[in-house]
Amino acid sequence: MIGSAFPMANRVGSGVAGWWRERSPREQWLLGLLAALFALWLLTTLVITPLQSARAAARADIQTYETLSARLRRSGPLMSGAAAVKGPPATILASSAAPFGIAPAIVGEGAEVRVTVADASYDALLRWIAAFEQSSRLRVARMRLDSRPVSGMVSAELLVRT
Repeated sequence: MIGSAFPMANRVGSGVAGWWRERSPREQWLLGLLAALFALWLLTTLVITPLQSARAAARADIQTYETLSARLRRSGPLMSGAAAVKGPPATILASSAAPFGIAPAIVGEGAEVRVTVADASYDALLRWIAAFEQSSRLRVARMRLDSRPVSGMVSAELLVRT
């Protein structure tokens, strides 16, 4: 089949087979061993060594990130010098949203509050979340973002806990 599609391959194949038959059994063993060693070297060079170096780099990255994470946990919450805002979560969320041009719909009282933002700029929403998390004990436990037809605008549903 290959010979009919590639006549040159047929001639090369028969030439290699003839060359192989001309070798003594000892030469055939030595050439076979040489081919096996070459295949092993090729496997090591092209597959195993790159995998090992990638694994070592990943392990080093993991160690670095674990160290940074531990330092961040030890350092405690970041407060920008201002006293923490106190009060009910609904009041904190509503008062902190106004400067960012966000009108949140807040449902619930106590330790868990659901917040819905119908239409807001993505940047303003993220700055608002960062602001109330830095200035109070409120934390976003879950967030769902949906893009709006207007570029850069989103709607969001947040679950905020104290």
